[in-house]
Order: sequence, then C-alpha cells, then structure tokens
Amino acid sequence: MALIFRQQITTNRLEILALYNAISAHIFKPLRSDSKVSLAEFLSADPLRRVAGRLHTKYLKEQHHKSLQFTFSFAPQELLAIHHCIRNTKQDHFLQMILGKIQQKALNFEDNIELNLKSLKQ
Repeated sequence: MALIFRQQITTNRLEILALYNAISAHIFKPLRSDSKVSLAEFLSADPLRRVAGRLHTKYLKEQHHKSLQFTFSFAPQELLAIHHCIRNTKQDHFLQMILGKIQQKALNFEDNIELNLKSLKQ
C-alpha cells in the first residue's frame, strides 16, 4: 500500500550527492548540551537516515552509468522530513535544484492530506 504514495523525482548524480551530503551534515551535526531538538527533527531522524543510505547507494550505482538523468523514489515520510529539516545554507546549486523538486512534491502531498481530511470531516 505504501508504494502507491511513493513520489518519483527525476534527478542526476550531482543533485543526489548534494542531497546526501546535506542530510549527512544534518544527521551528524554536533549538538551542544544546551540545544534542544524540535519534534520535527526528532520524528525526521529515521526517514532521513533511510533516505541517506538509499541516496548513497544510488549515487554509487549511477557513477558507472552513462545516463545523466534517472528517477529516484521517495516515501512521503522522507519527502516531508527533507522538506522540514534540510536547508541550503551553502548556496549549492545542485542542492537547490533537488530541494525545489522535493518541495513541490512535499507541498502537493501536504495539500492532498488536507483535502482528504476535510472530506472525511464532511
């Protein structure tokens, strides 16, 4: 059933690598003793870890292929985790490109959830 909701994004190796690096930096950033983790960050930890592993595997596989573009599928939890936790702080063009694609899919997914919840209330 979860496969129905998976979202396909057309991307390339450089975007995948940029996203993997951003997620890894987010997951492994050092926490100060006085810092607090938000609920969104706490709930996003597992989806981010899962997608980071899949991104890394896909990057390694695609290094040996000549095609520039390919599709990568994201689970809804992964899209929402990336959308809420990952920011482009270094002004990386490739990261900006894939974050824009993810933002579009995540917002569409959030809109669909809201529409379904409204229809359930009626």
